[in-house]
Amino acid sequence: SSAWNEKKWSDATRAGKQEIAVAVADMGCKKKVNYLGVGIALETAYEKQVIEESAEVLEDAKDKTARWIENANQAIEAR
Repeated sequence: SSAWNEKKWSDATRAGKQEIAVAVADMGCKKKVNYLGVGIALETAYEKQVIEESAEVLEDAKDKTARWIENANQAIEAR
């Protein structure tokens, strides 16, 4: 919305009455249409898809990180 880009609010150090009223109205609308719930569900679905598609790369990164931590702990103990 245009309120999101309102310069007078981005430059303010504290929210005024008008800005607060707009924010309350915005959140009321978002609750009414379940905007946040739908957004979170959609983002979660995309994240799960990326995780599934990248499972091999992520598992390799996990294994390497575990080895780095093990090597670091051994180096610390050897001091």
